[in-house]
Amino acid sequence: MTNVLAPYSEGKLIYNGYEKSNMLNSAISFIIPVYNNMPELPCTSPSIASKDFISDNSKVRVKASDGLNLRTGPRNIL
Repeated sequence: MTNVLAPYSEGKLIYNGYEKSNMLNSAISFIIPVYNNMPELPCTSPSIASKDFISDNSKVRVKASDGLNLRTGPRNIL
């Protein structure tokens, strides 16, 4: 997902739906899959220092044997 606002906007939509349904205080059961050969302990969250980022993190490198169609700018769909 490339929309950095998606967690906020989608979370807000879900919250509003639960609120309208009077389900904010309802219990929710989560099913978390456990796969074969998983480590016993959970992995720690990555800590990435700002010094580890390059100045331009937007470069994309692709090997496309069938060609690659790149847009030159945003598409106007209206």
